[in-house]
Amino acid sequence: MISVSIVIPLYNKGPHISRTIQSVLNQTEQNFEIIVVDGQSTDEGPKIVKSFEDPRIFFLRTGRIGRLLCSQRRYLPLKIRFRRVLGCR
Repeated sequence: MISVSIVIPLYNKGPHISRTIQSVLNQTEQNFEIIVVDGQSTDEGPKIVKSFEDPRIFFLRTGRIGRLLCSQRRYLPLKIRFRRVLGCR
């Protein structure tokens, strides 16, 4: 069972997404899933996310409502009840 779900909103942040994902992967706790919610990025961000070959990383492409969507648990395919949303307020 997954202990932690980390939701990362993405919109034209290609230069930063690799470092963000790598930071999560480097944590001591390894029982997690990463869900990257993309709001129709036009840069290389989605391609960078898809280049990670880790089965714990999921990519979800949405409309331009990505930030709103990622803050609403009921719209995400989370496997656990609690989660941490990076970048969402």
